[in-house]
Amino acid sequence: MPDLAGCHGAGANPAEAIADAVSAMREWAEARIAKHLPMPNPRTVANLLQSGEIDSARGDSAVTVRHR
Repeated sequence: MPDLAGCHGAGANPAEAIADAVSAMREWAEARIAKHLPMPNPRTVANLLQSGEIDSARGDSAVTVRHR
């Protein structure tokens, strides 16, 4: 998760990876809040793809996860 330094998720399939990413983001945010640190401004998938941080030729992919 490029906008969340040190936050990572993984899984054996896309559904597991997304579930793990959501859990990792929640824990990451809770730790930031506990330390009174600001949350970074999120970028769109389009901005991430344009930045070159996500390389589909290398097998990278990007998804958005909406917090409710």
